[in-house]
Amino acid sequence: MTITNIKGAAATCRGTSRGRLLVIEDEWLISTHLSECLREIGYEVVGPASTISEAVLFANHADIDVALVDLIMRDVLAIDVINILVERQIPFVFVTGFSAMPEGVNYPAPIVEKPFKVDELVSAIESVRVRRL
Repeated sequence: MTITNIKGAAATCRGTSRGRLLVIEDEWLISTHLSECLREIGYEVVGPASTISEAVLFANHADIDVALVDLIMRDVLAIDVINILVERQIPFVFVTGFSAMPEGVNYPAPIVEKPFKVDELVSAIESVRVRRL
Protein backbone atom coordinates (compact mmCIF):
# COMPACT_ATOMS: atom_id res chain seq x y z
CA MET A 1 0.00 0.00 0.00
CA THR A 2 1.34 3.41 -0.87
CA ILE A 3 1.33 6.49 1.30
CA THR A 4 -1.29 7.99 -0.98
CA ASN A 5 -3.58 5.04 -0.30
CA ILE A 6 -2.99 5.30 3.43
CA LYS A 7 -4.06 8.95 3.50
CA GLY A 8 -6.71 8.58 0.81
CA ALA A 9 -8.55 5.84 2.68
CA ALA A 10 -8.97 8.14 5.65
CA ALA A 11 -11.20 10.56 3.79
CA THR A 12 -13.66 7.95 2.56
CA CYS A 13 -14.78 6.48 5.88
CA ARG A 14 -14.08 9.21 8.44
CA GLY A 15 -16.98 10.03 10.70
CA THR A 16 -18.79 6.71 10.36
CA SER A 17 -16.72 4.72 12.84
CA ARG A 18 -15.75 4.69 16.52
CA GLY A 19 -12.23 5.64 15.45
CA ARG A 20 -9.34 4.70 13.19
CA LEU A 21 -7.06 2.05 14.67
CA LEU A 22 -3.69 1.02 13.32
CA VAL A 23 -3.10 -2.69 13.92
CA ILE A 24 0.56 -3.67 14.16
CA GLU A 25 0.85 -7.45 14.46
CA ASP A 26 3.18 -9.92 12.77
CA GLU A 27 1.08 -13.06 13.29
CA TRP A 28 -1.37 -13.28 10.39
CA LEU A 29 -4.05 -15.22 12.26
CA ILE A 30 -4.01 -12.80 15.19
CA SER A 31 -4.03 -9.69 13.00
CA THR A 32 -6.87 -11.04 10.86
CA HIS A 33 -9.00 -12.00 13.86
CA LEU A 34 -8.23 -8.74 15.66
CA SER A 35 -9.06 -6.64 12.60
CA GLU A 36 -12.35 -8.48 12.01
CA CYS A 37 -13.41 -8.10 15.65
CA LEU A 38 -12.61 -4.39 15.67
CA ARG A 39 -14.52 -3.80 12.43
CA GLU A 40 -17.55 -5.70 13.75
CA ILE A 41 -17.79 -3.40 16.76
CA GLY A 42 -17.47 -0.24 14.70
CA TYR A 43 -13.79 0.69 14.45
CA GLU A 44 -12.09 1.45 11.16
CA VAL A 45 -8.93 -0.65 10.88
CA VAL A 46 -5.81 0.74 9.23
CA GLY A 47 -3.36 -1.94 8.13
CA PRO A 48 -2.62 -4.34 9.57
CA ALA A 49 1.12 -3.82 9.44
CA SER A 50 2.94 -7.14 9.68
CA THR A 51 6.56 -5.91 9.57
CA ILE A 52 8.46 -3.13 11.28
CA SER A 53 8.96 -1.35 7.96
CA GLU A 54 5.21 -1.40 7.21
CA ALA A 55 4.48 -0.25 10.75
CA VAL A 56 6.94 2.65 10.40
CA LEU A 57 5.26 3.70 7.14
CA PHE A 58 1.79 3.64 8.69
CA ALA A 59 2.94 5.29 11.93
CA ASN A 60 4.57 8.12 9.97
CA HIS A 61 1.76 8.81 7.50
CA ALA A 62 -1.59 7.27 8.37
CA ASP A 63 -4.50 9.25 9.80
CA ILE A 64 -5.14 7.22 12.96
CA ASP A 65 -6.62 7.77 16.40
CA VAL A 66 -4.97 4.88 18.25
CA ALA A 67 -2.38 2.21 17.44
CA LEU A 68 -2.40 -1.38 18.69
CA VAL A 69 1.23 -2.43 18.87
CA ASP A 70 2.67 -5.91 19.12
CA LEU A 71 5.82 -5.15 21.09
CA ILE A 72 8.08 -7.68 19.37
CA MET A 73 7.64 -8.41 15.70
CA ARG A 74 9.74 -11.16 14.16
CA ASP A 75 12.21 -10.87 17.04
CA VAL A 76 12.57 -7.09 16.62
CA LEU A 77 11.46 -4.69 19.34
CA ALA A 78 9.05 -2.12 17.86
CA ILE A 79 10.86 0.88 19.43
CA ASP A 80 11.16 2.83 16.15
CA VAL A 81 7.40 2.58 15.64
CA ILE A 82 6.64 3.54 19.23
CA ASN A 83 8.93 6.57 19.01
CA ILE A 84 7.09 7.78 15.89
CA LEU A 85 3.73 7.37 17.63
CA VAL A 86 5.00 9.30 20.65
CA GLU A 87 6.38 12.06 18.42
CA ARG A 88 3.04 12.33 16.57
CA GLN A 89 1.17 12.21 19.90
CA ILE A 90 -0.84 9.19 18.82
CA PRO A 91 -1.89 7.05 21.78
CA PHE A 92 -1.20 3.34 21.64
CA VAL A 93 -1.91 0.09 23.41
CA PHE A 94 0.55 -2.77 23.64
CA VAL A 95 -1.05 -6.05 22.55
CA THR A 96 1.59 -8.56 23.49
CA GLY A 97 2.37 -11.98 24.86
CA PHE A 98 4.52 -10.38 27.55
CA SER A 99 3.10 -9.54 30.97
CA ALA A 100 5.90 -7.05 31.66
CA MET A 101 7.83 -4.67 29.46
CA PRO A 102 11.39 -5.58 28.50
CA GLU A 103 14.12 -3.62 30.23
CA GLY A 104 14.46 -0.13 28.78
CA VAL A 105 10.89 0.06 27.47
CA ASN A 106 9.21 2.79 29.50
CA TYR A 107 6.06 4.07 27.82
CA PRO A 108 2.84 5.04 29.57
CA ALA A 109 0.60 2.74 27.55
CA PRO A 110 -1.81 0.02 28.62
CA ILE A 111 -0.76 -3.58 28.11
CA VAL A 112 -3.30 -6.11 26.86
CA GLU A 113 -1.89 -9.60 27.13
CA LYS A 114 -2.44 -12.27 24.51
CA PRO A 115 -4.70 -14.13 24.56
CA PHE A 116 -7.09 -11.29 25.27
CA LYS A 117 -10.81 -10.70 25.51
CA VAL A 118 -12.28 -8.17 23.11
CA ASP A 119 -13.84 -6.18 25.96
CA GLU A 120 -10.41 -5.82 27.61
CA LEU A 121 -8.98 -4.50 24.37
CA VAL A 122 -11.86 -2.06 23.79
CA SER A 123 -11.50 -0.78 27.35
CA ALA A 124 -7.79 -0.11 26.81
CA ILE A 125 -8.46 1.58 23.44
CA GLU A 126 -11.13 3.83 24.88
CA SER A 127 -8.96 4.72 27.90
CA VAL A 128 -6.19 6.10 25.68
CA ARG A 129 -8.65 7.81 23.32
CA VAL A 130 -10.24 9.64 26.26
CA ARG A 131 -6.82 10.90 27.39
CA ARG A 132 -6.17 12.24 23.90
CA LEU A 133 -9.46 14.20 23.61
